[in-house]
Amino acid sequence: MSFTYRNTSAFRKIMDGVRPAAAAHGFWVRTVELAECRRTSAEIVSEWRPLGCLLYVPSGIDVLPRRNLGVPVVHVNPTAKAQPYSVVHDRAATAQLAAQELLRLGWAHHAFVGWHGRADWSDELGTAFAHSLAAYGKDCISFTPRKTNDPPSDEAALGDRLGKLPKPCAVFAANDEIAGAVIAAATRVGIQVPDELAVLGVDDDVPRCESAPVTISSIAPDYFRAGTAAIEMLASAVDGTARKPQRQTFGDLGVVHRASTRIRRERDAKIAAALEYIRLHVHEGIGAKDVIDWLALKRRTAEARFRRAVGRSILDEIQSVRLEQAELLLGNPGLSIETVASLVGYVSKNQLARLFKSAHGMTPRAWRKQS
Repeated sequence: MSFTYRNTSAFRKIMDGVRPAAAAHGFWVRTVELAECRRTSAEIVSEWRPLGCLLYVPSGIDVLPRRNLGVPVVHVNPTAKAQPYSVVHDRAATAQLAAQELLRLGWAHHAFVGWHGRADWSDELGTAFAHSLAAYGKDCISFTPRKTNDPPSDEAALGDRLGKLPKPCAVFAANDEIAGAVIAAATRVGIQVPDELAVLGVDDDVPRCESAPVTISSIAPDYFRAGTAAIEMLASAVDGTARKPQRQTFGDLGVVHRASTRIRRERDAKIAAALEYIRLHVHEGIGAKDVIDWLALKRRTAEARFRRAVGRSILDEIQSVRLEQAELLLGNPGLSIETVASLVGYVSKNQLARLFKSAHGMTPRAWRKQS
């Protein structure tokens, strides 16, 4: 049985890892969203009598069962207190990845925007981010946005705080919800994203990232691995072979690049839109000609403007986006190499293997094994 307090994008990705692992152990998984259920987790466990439970607690919610459920419980991504069995996001590794990603911009100023009103998990992430920057001789400005019952006032206050940051500034947000709030507030007060304020979130919550005024670049946690680890831990707890306390961490697949951190050499709205077009349609097998046709420009003009703004050719950008998406998909062991190739727009797994080895010095299979 799996419990969640909010049916988030992260929870659905975790369940993608839970289901095949559960099937391998002969477990049947039933999911309950407690926020939509009138009964407590204890009442449900008493009625259904499962062998064990998974409890997913999303960032920003600090709610745990008030009493022992009488069966083994594995907490997936608990927010604050340590639990006997837990699978936790490695926030120190995430903060280091965020620092490395934002330092690539070469900017002098960096900031961390935490969860509303502060939270242990957010403080931990912000502290680790500041330490990672300090290792490179960089300072970090950290603050948390206010949250009241007056959203317009909250956005205005956040916009005012962002306006006081030195520019340009690379911002790491506690999660995609905060990243979205930062972008909305910056847009409201006329701060240019990403030219003045580059913004990076966490979770790769696709609906939220894609619907922001400027699409959100985000770190994608390896939620599939989290789901698999949670089932393995639960299985060992059920058969009595697990040690207490038991805690495992899961890392990240990488950064999903979108417009909020895409700095161009030259401002060109048409080329900026073309970059989004490539990202959204690369899986369809598009080539340079498709992008040029979409731009409605002569080939020489399109290539020249693209190279001035981006620093490389249209075809090089397409291949870069394909390989980046392939790297993320290879983190899911449930996808064959052939399927990964198809999902990123290659005609065959051999084409993916050839270009992947040229870029990384190893085959997709070797990359997956190393990761």
